[in-house]
Amino acid sequence: MGFEQTVKNFQDNKISVLNKPVEPDASLLQQRLKSIIDKIIATPDGENLVSFLLEHNIPVAFSKATQYAAHRTNLALKEGKLMPVPGTQFILINPDQDDALLISAFLHEARHAQQCLSGMAMPDKRVSPQHLAVFTRMLEADAQATAVLKAFKMKLDGDDSLFAAGKTIGYQEMYRVAEEQYLKDPTSLDNGRLKRMIFDAWFSEADGTKHGYDGLVIGTVWPFYNGLLDCYPDNSFSKSPLTVKDLEKLGTVGGESMNYLTLPGFRSLGDPYYIEGFSPLHHLQLLTLTEAWQKTPLPTQDNLSKKAPAGGPGL
Repeated sequence: MGFEQTVKNFQDNKISVLNKPVEPDASLLQQRLKSIIDKIIATPDGENLVSFLLEHNIPVAFSKATQYAAHRTNLALKEGKLMPVPGTQFILINPDQDDALLISAFLHEARHAQQCLSGMAMPDKRVSPQHLAVFTRMLEADAQATAVLKAFKMKLDGDDSLFAAGKTIGYQEMYRVAEEQYLKDPTSLDNGRLKRMIFDAWFSEADGTKHGYDGLVIGTVWPFYNGLLDCYPDNSFSKSPLTVKDLEKLGTVGGESMNYLTLPGFRSLGDPYYIEGFSPLHHLQLLTLTEAWQKTPLPTQDNLSKKAPAGGPGL
């Protein structure tokens, strides 16, 4: 089957409309979503991205349940990893936002879908609350670096719409670094170095982005993660620290031949720049959660009574 026919099938069969439409006729939303898919195909590697969604049966839908866009899935244990439950993975985009903003956010969420299908939705071992916060930071930095780089490549090709729109919802430091570093070294665009510098900018205090996600981990992700792992006996997940090699896997979840997270000349992902810098409140909360976590015995087959929680915290 040719690519054009594949895309047509995607548009005809995989697009749904969720929640109450903002326009009188739901078919208008369908038409708009098809237009957005066409624009995504025009982005760098956009064809591969849409093919990826098709291959893994990941629908895209309009919904007001998210501010811009969101990736959702249920997770279950498969071959030692927490993997998406087939048929539960989808991407939502809010019809109230303009197309450029939605596509910019969509590129971020599509990277989360790739992370999940690579077994990187959650750590595949029982890590501490602080290490889960670090893991979540890395997920978000990788997803946004992917989106910013694609938008920047479009800007260089003459279409500034995604780059300009993306800057309006935060991450200004990442966008600034993309432009500044490219001017210093245009070869960095295709050798992974520019993406790594954009990734590093996510952790800068200039935007304070990481603090928002640290709070999300404490209030939402940690309870979900802990509850999910408690559904499996102790021989499924052992208490282990997160390692640099665990984190470096994020650099190739999209099938990349070169891992931008292992390039020479950059900090190790275990550097304090990435894994420290919690706000005083979050630091105290993480210490309290860690103390309780250390005292909690692992579940055994005999005391398992829970069912795996539905859904997930969302990324």
